[in-house]
Amino acid sequence: MRCLSTVLLEHARRRDRHYDWLFEDPAATVGPADSLVTFRAAVPWRHWSAAGRVALNPLPAHRRRYLTYQGPLSDGRGTVRRVARGKLLCLDWHMGGGVLRLEPASARRSEMHAPLELTLRRRSATRWEATARAASG
Repeated sequence: MRCLSTVLLEHARRRDRHYDWLFEDPAATVGPADSLVTFRAAVPWRHWSAAGRVALNPLPAHRRRYLTYQGPLSDGRGTVRRVARGKLLCLDWHMGGGVLRLEPASARRSEMHAPLELTLRRRSATRWEATARAASG
């Protein structure tokens, strides 16, 4: 079982606010991946279990520096602020999705929540879905 770094960034732009979920690539075979798997979500992790299903939009892979970066983005793309970080335990992974256990270590006390078990499924080239539930044990 692989343990992967993950972060949730609040991405604020002029007319839009959403969350970017980034994590190390579970498919990387040797050492940490150079780039991060990245999805856009409308709500932060703390709401995922209550929602049950969360729509995820895949974004281009991001550089590892975004695991720790906060601040303005180039070319007027807004700013990012880390609202949560943690570890993912990769229980199963394949090209169409997988099962991950999210163990958060919150950046802010108000963002803290219990571990989640996430089942990710690719629905199309531009749409994924996470089914979230409180993790047992």
